[in-house]
Amino acid sequence: MKKGKRKDKIDATEVNYFPLYRLDRFIHKEFIEEIVLGTIERNEVVSAKLSDVTAELSEAFNKEFAISQFPAQGKSYLTDINALDNEQTESYMALKFVVKGYKKVRNSALKAAAKNLLKTIDSANINCRGKRWQRACNISSVIELIENKFTKEISLLHLDVIMSELKDINNRLIDAINDLEQKYRDMGGDKRLLKAREKTDEAYVCLVRRLSSYADIAENKEPFISVISTINSYLKDVRTTHNRHLGQLNYQKRKKKEKEVLTEA
Repeated sequence: MKKGKRKDKIDATEVNYFPLYRLDRFIHKEFIEEIVLGTIERNEVVSAKLSDVTAELSEAFNKEFAISQFPAQGKSYLTDINALDNEQTESYMALKFVVKGYKKVRNSALKAAAKNLLKTIDSANINCRGKRWQRACNISSVIELIENKFTKEISLLHLDVIMSELKDINNRLIDAINDLEQKYRDMGGDKRLLKAREKTDEAYVCLVRRLSSYADIAENKEPFISVISTINSYLKDVRTTHNRHLGQLNYQKRKKKEKEVLTEA
């Protein structure tokens, strides 16, 4: 018989490790605010035991969040990004609307083309209320996929203009976001934010270690294990989202390099 830990003992009282510094500030904020602080504060037993370290984490997080907000003099740059964001959403929804319309026509060739194209668009599961950067990267991938695999369908459904407009708006939005981030770095925001993030992560590690310790020694482990289970479940989703985002960025970089090589050739 193979020796090892019992399955019901594995990680039952430990928060799974994930380097939070790898998350962008929006996901990091959501994790700390809604899961770590919120989950613990909603559990009276756990909250009473961890009130001091929870308060330290909350203070560190609030300082980090204050720094993460773009400086007042830079907020004017957001006007153009908000406008582009709205244009992008309208253009993407228009594409779906037009393709759905073709599913109702009598021509079998048009219906088949629309069905194949809409299946690909829906499979991307673009959330128009999601994070701007991630959404823009996802739409870029969808555009490239459609242009590479559905050129016949694009021509058949007369989507050349709307595809061109969507591609142009999406590229301009990505450039604007990159420009905004560069301006933020030029203002020295990154260094201050990095130090604040380190303080938040230190407070977070302290909190989860204390939580795991109480889960081990408490007579009634259920409240602590319940909180740990909630945090671990959310961490799993965060890790999946993060890895998917990295994959999309790497895909974009690889395609860009391939285009540069072809251009040079």
